[in-house]
Amino acid sequence: MIGISNHRLTYFGGILLIGTVGVLCAQQASKADVQKRVAAFKDSMAQNQRALAQYTWKQQTQMLLDGDVKNTSVEQVRIGPDGKMEKTPLSDPNQQQKKKPRGLKGKIAAKKMAEMKAYIERLMSLCGRYMKPLPDRLQQAVKEGRAEVVQGVGSPVLQLKFKDYYKAGDLLSISVDREAMSMHALEASTYLDGEDDPVSLSMQFDALQDGTSYMKLLDIGAPAQKLALKVNSFEHERVAQ
Repeated sequence: MIGISNHRLTYFGGILLIGTVGVLCAQQASKADVQKRVAAFKDSMAQNQRALAQYTWKQQTQMLLDGDVKNTSVEQVRIGPDGKMEKTPLSDPNQQQKKKPRGLKGKIAAKKMAEMKAYIERLMSLCGRYMKPLPDRLQQAVKEGRAEVVQGVGSPVLQLKFKDYYKAGDLLSISVDREAMSMHALEASTYLDGEDDPVSLSMQFDALQDGTSYMKLLDIGAPAQKLALKVNSFEHERVAQ
């Protein structure tokens, strides 16, 4: 089985609570006003991070190759005093351990697993650039005219689109509730080693009873590798004080 490092995944579930990104989306706002609201958005992220630190939750990660589940892991997650995610692996009774091939086949399989693990690490590093949008990059996109706001007639949801956010030709799209300023979704289309190695990213958000936002679902696709990663967070409970 390929061990997958999930520290990036859990981290983003904590701070990607970008409800107030919606304040960036006044179509006629001046650059100065947009920059002011970006600063407010940054403060909101920090506030929501502190709120989420009062919880612990479970997170399941699945790795699929050509549509088949190859690896499933479950962890207990919380935010530590240093602001970083602390994870405790949980046993999965449905996880089946397969016998590893021996001899030449075993060496070939081990090499492929090592290559895939390295690829996944680079993939997650790239996706992290989009899963945690940086206020400075959002501001720069607005300044250079690479940002736009889309709102359907009568729709309570605003869609913020940023072209060339991290790489030339990529697209970052953030959907927020116009009134509650809560995050609905985040999507990105980009590439890893080149345009022939496209990467898609989709995140869905939900809110706890007290309004704290968290990443509920994450889907990452790398079709050139026939690879998909699926993550879901659940069973949030307050940490005993």
